[in-house]
Amino acid sequence: VGFGSHEADPYHKKTMIEAYENHNNSVRSYFTNRPNDFLELNLSEPMAYQKLLEFLNSDVVDGNFPWENRS
Repeated sequence: VGFGSHEADPYHKKTMIEAYENHNNSVRSYFTNRPNDFLELNLSEPMAYQKLLEFLNSDVVDGNFPWENRS
C-alpha cells in the first residue's frame, strides 16, 4: 500500500487526491528554475498538440493529437 493510503482502504479518495496534488506540486517546484525543461499540458485544450510540438522543437502542424486504434 502506498501514497499514504491504508490497507483497509487503499483507494481512499481524499488520500489519493492529496498524493496526486502533492506529486504535481513537487514536479512543478523541481522545474521552477528550469522552465524550458518542463511542459504542462491540458490535453483538452485546442492548441495542446501544437504546444507539445513547439516544446519538442518539432515542425508545428495544424490538427490534433494523432489517434490510433480507433474502435
